[in-house]
Formats: sequence, structure tokens, C-alpha cells
Amino acid sequence: MSRVSIQSISHPNYGFRVRFFDRGKRKFSYCKTKAEAERVVREKRTIEKRGPLLAQVTDQEAAVVLEARQKLEPFDRTLRDALNHYMGYLESLPDQSLVAEVAELMLDQRHEAGLDRHHLTDWASRIRRFCEAFGNRPMPSMTTEEISDWLIELGRDGLKAQTVTNYRRALHALFEFARKNEKVASNPVTDSFNPRVERSDIGILSVDQVKALMWEVSAFPDLVPGIALQLFGGMRLEEVRKMSWELVKLDDGFIDVPPKVGKGGRSRHIEITYSLRSFLEGAPTQSGPIIPSATRRRNQLREARRKAGITAWPHNCLRHSYASYHVALHESADRTALQLGHTNSQMLFQRYRAVVRKGDAEEFWAIRAQD
Repeated sequence: MSRVSIQSISHPNYGFRVRFFDRGKRKFSYCKTKAEAERVVREKRTIEKRGPLLAQVTDQEAAVVLEARQKLEPFDRTLRDALNHYMGYLESLPDQSLVAEVAELMLDQRHEAGLDRHHLTDWASRIRRFCEAFGNRPMPSMTTEEISDWLIELGRDGLKAQTVTNYRRALHALFEFARKNEKVASNPVTDSFNPRVERSDIGILSVDQVKALMWEVSAFPDLVPGIALQLFGGMRLEEVRKMSWELVKLDDGFIDVPPKVGKGGRSRHIEITYSLRSFLEGAPTQSGPIIPSATRRRNQLREARRKAGITAWPHNCLRHSYASYHVALHESADRTALQLGHTNSQMLFQRYRAVVRKGDAEEFWAIRAQD
């Protein structure tokens, strides 16, 4: 009995799902029309009929075999000849570290460097998925074409373009680490498939929403400094997680963001504005970590948002709000980019800045902590 089947599904982009098994693992292929799904079913059932040995060969691998045979025929060479020649080349390379080994080495070094745990967990999950497919391969043997095919397949499995882009960034970091440690000659991810991500409008909080949020956040005194640093200091959440009060220089008027805290190991000084100062000076304690545990912070912020009537919470809206109101008030993209920790103002206009009126910016920067 065939183990390939079609299922009608409710999805904004696909109408049908084909279930099949590849090398003993259940997989799915998503199709927009029934005709497309039926074509996939025929292909998968043909694979089933090949028998246990040939069933392990995917359609893509079979196509590569046919292409290789055609290209080798004029030279009177076989696939075995090509394999022996390439294996000789691989064995001549100075380093044959496996993908999984290099990934674990990089992860260990990042742990020792004290990088953000949330970031490490996110990066490791993507790299381990890649290692499920290529973990036993020597690093030098990986090609741009193979990596591109793997990234494209992620999209076919239903992952959004931004998610695929995040996987690509993780892979680029892995192979760049390998290149710097002389385990590969070049980074094959550099020229690999890069999905186009449609940028949505930048989401920020209105001035009234900011006022309502900070009023409700005041019910959780240990939450206030972390929110204020993002909203009135433009800090990233992962940076605030690493911050301690010794880096807050109230007397000198700036926040010290050292390399161990700043993204990409970049340091910067953030101006303590009147708004930010009013929230920091009212903190119940000014020693130790800036924010409470992650779980408590999420629960407190969720409750404050609910009471403030803020239902929509755009991605990174606190830092985006800071950037938008800061550049509107000062009318200097370079000044705002410097506070954000960007090397130039291009990123500010591409991903951070929403257009706001100067009057709204003046009202935003007049917000103070309630006595």
C-alpha cells in the first residue's frame, strides 16, 4: 500500500499537502492546486516503486547522476572516475574537520565569550538543523550550490523568507568562523541563495501609547529601567539583558555600552536624556542586573500592555520608537545612528525610522516619570 497521500488544508498560500516518506522520515510537500499535488503524488509513488535501494535516491540526486553521466560521456569517464578524482582532491586538503565538529567548536567559543543566551539558543537551533543534513560532511567539501538548494528547500517546506534569511545568516557566521580558523579557503554562503524579504511598515508606539505604557509599567518598579533604556535610550533588548547598574553613569550623563554588551562587539556611549534620567533615578535599586528574570519581565510587560490598552506590539517597537522620535527631534540621521550603535545612517532609514511629526517628537521627549 502506498504511503503517499493528499490532504486538503486551510492555508493562506496553499490548498493541498502531500504526505510522503523520504529515507524513513515523514515529510510534506505543499501545493497550491490539486493538479500540482497529484503530480507530486505520481512522482513520489514512482520513487516508491524503485525498491528499497533506489528509493533512497531523491529526484534531485537522480537528476544530478543523469547530468553527470552526460557531461562525462565525451571524455570516456565514468561516475566512479569522477568520484575517485574528487576524493583525491578532498583528501589532499589540509583540514578535513566535519561541519558538526566546527559548529560545536564555534558554539563552545561563543558560550565562553559570554554571549547572550537567547541569541546562542536561537543560533544553535538553526545550525543543528543544518547539521542534520550535512553534519558528517567535511567543511571544505560544502559548495555554494548545495547550501543554496538547502535554503530553497526550507522555503518550500513553508518557512517565510525572513526565517530563511535568518538561517542563511547563521550559516554565513559558521563558515566565516571556519574560514578565519583556516578550515575552509572561502565562505560558500556569501554567494548562496538569498531570499527577498518584503519589508513591512516600521511599527512604533504613539506618544499616547508611550505615556499609557510607562504609567502602567510604573506598577512594576524593577521593570521600569529596562523598558526606559529601550524606549528612551534606544538599546536592544539583548543588550539590556547584559547590562548592570555599574554601566549607568548618571553623574556623567551617559550609558556605557562596552564590547561585551554591544551587538557585534561594538562599544558606544548613549546620552542620558531628561526623560531617561527621570525613569532611571526612580529605580528601587541601582546595583546588580538592570532587568528581572526573562519570565518575570515578559509577564509584567504583558500585564502593563494589557492595562495600557496596547493590543498591537510591532517587532522591536521600543527601539524603533526611540529612533523615529530621536531623528525627528534632532533632524540628524548620523547623530541618531551613533546613539543606536550603527556604523552609518543607511540602516536607520531601511529598518528603524518611521516618519513622525516634530511636534509629536517634542511631546515624546517631554515625557517624564510620574512622581
